[in-house]
Amino acid sequence: MRLAEQPATPRLYEPSHDEVAAATRTIVTGRRAETPSHVYVELVRQGLRDGWDLATLDYGFVSDTLRGLGVHTDPASGRFVREPAEQRLF
Repeated sequence: MRLAEQPATPRLYEPSHDEVAAATRTIVTGRRAETPSHVYVELVRQGLRDGWDLATLDYGFVSDTLRGLGVHTDPASGRFVREPAEQRLF
């Protein structure tokens, strides 16, 4: 008997804040997410496709990005509510 060949483990990299912010904007503006959980799932999917080190994904930064986009969560439904552009602080 001989040992089976070990498959090569792909190299993972830490995505930059700009990269995560751009992905978050794309997900939200493309209406692919109705809740924060949907955004996180989409980011994980993208990270798996693009080779991100998901352990470094900063969900606090993602939340800040969502707030900066004028997206908040309705406490009753958990779904996103978008502010009109003129009310945004950023």
